[in-house]
Amino acid sequence: MKIQQNINIKLDKEIHKRLKAIAAMEGSTMQEVLEKVINDYVKRRWKKEMEG
Repeated sequence: MKIQQNINIKLDKEIHKRLKAIAAMEGSTMQEVLEKVINDYVKRRWKKEMEG
């Protein structure tokens, strides 16, 4: 369990860094970038479900 938590922490830090970088490039907040990413993912997922 301890190893899994360490992996999650590393992933969280990496995701945080990338979100921050994307937000800086787009001139928006990390929250806005995260919402956009999630919305895009959900749309793609929904489209896949409908097609397949």
